[in-house]
Amino acid sequence: MAYLFSERGSMNIADCFDQMGWHNPKRCNMSGAQFAALLLCNPKQRFFADIHMQWEWDPYSAAATYPFDVRLGCLQGHSNQAVDPYSTHHPLTFDEAMCLGWIFHVTDSANVPSILRSGLKHDPKGSGKGGRDAIHFMYQNDNGQGYIRMAEGTTPPRQYRQPVYFVLDPKFIESQQLFLTKKGVVLFYGGIPAEFLRRQDQLPTLECNVLRPGRGHMLPPSVTGGTWPADVSYGHVRREKGVSFAPGGPIPENIRTTAWQFMGQEIPQNYGKLVFGLPLASEVDFDPKLESVHGLLAEGSHEREESAQDDQPMQTP
Repeated sequence: MAYLFSERGSMNIADCFDQMGWHNPKRCNMSGAQFAALLLCNPKQRFFADIHMQWEWDPYSAAATYPFDVRLGCLQGHSNQAVDPYSTHHPLTFDEAMCLGWIFHVTDSANVPSILRSGLKHDPKGSGKGGRDAIHFMYQNDNGQGYIRMAEGTTPPRQYRQPVYFVLDPKFIESQQLFLTKKGVVLFYGGIPAEFLRRQDQLPTLECNVLRPGRGHMLPPSVTGGTWPADVSYGHVRREKGVSFAPGGPIPENIRTTAWQFMGQEIPQNYGKLVFGLPLASEVDFDPKLESVHGLLAEGSHEREESAQDDQPMQTP
């Protein structure tokens, strides 16, 4: 069956019809175009269409070929190892992930002991019940300025009698690749140790003190002030800018698509000026202060932790 799928996990409409047997839409006098239109109108945005050019074709042969090949694919579901996430979803940078709000996995309280013991595991071969090739996360924010909008997939499921939320620690995101889907689902293709998961018994809104006592979620300084943290690494800045930026070179004409654009929003002004409005210095000449829009620096991660502790409410003696 593998030969029927393209790298994106899509299949030719005619081949799809042949595989459907007695459920073939042609038995209902439905054409391939009508079937494709039916799938693409799905409100959950689970399907997509691919057009592949055929540079050699023969319309007069016994098995007529055409100058293009129309294929259909599914964005979500249990079609494990069939879709390249880089071509279908948006690879999140660290600062983009921080603009989602708290990223969390929701499950039933009955699964808590297993998760606290072994973390979250994926099932790439689909051998278990409901096997998936990625762990699914959601996010929560107020759609305020700077945040990436919430979509259909950001609504917590209601089938859990006692839902529990495991928030993903930003320290894990620093070194791992997460993907954002059009539905607003965050995917990670791998397992996550329990040490990077923070349990919450209520929906983790922006006000929740998940990581720091007395302080809720915060947007990164690249979005709020157009600055880099004092302890930012050269690799972090380079990943935010994208592969089109050459070290020591000019600002490229084409820049990468951001998560905001992927979700139909405009790039935050400060982030756009900082990341795409300034060239990328060479590593030996890199200075976070010179790389910032206003020549300023934000607090480093260690300093932010100390200031968060200072913000804790006073205890009554």
